[in-house]
Amino acid sequence: MFTNDDSIFSYTRTQAIEDGVLHLVSKEISRVYFRYPVILSNSLMTVIELSLRDKRFMNDYRGVMHDVLFMAQLAAKRGKGEAALKTRVTITGAGPKSVYDLLIVCGPGDDMQPTITIMFPEDY
Repeated sequence: MFTNDDSIFSYTRTQAIEDGVLHLVSKEISRVYFRYPVILSNSLMTVIELSLRDKRFMNDYRGVMHDVLFMAQLAAKRGKGEAALKTRVTITGAGPKSVYDLLIVCGPGDDMQPTITIMFPEDY
């Protein structure tokens, strides 16, 4: 069996959040949809931020986060307890593409408590 002494290198979710590789959704927003912490991949967060810049689409952070988290919640409700689920979400204003495939993964966080990570399939 391996122990922490056998580890050459480790990179925690907390470090990834601090480095901007992952983005923690505030409890105020995430708790509406999930009882566990929600983390977004950097590439998904980049699309969300781009969608907010184009004022023609009148997007706001809460609205786009609602779309992402609501679709993830629907996928979780349809799922049969799988650790990884797929869904689609529409995010306008981030470029020519508006429909994005998402992967939702429930796994252990740094403290081994369940954590939901939402990302593009290619981020996995």
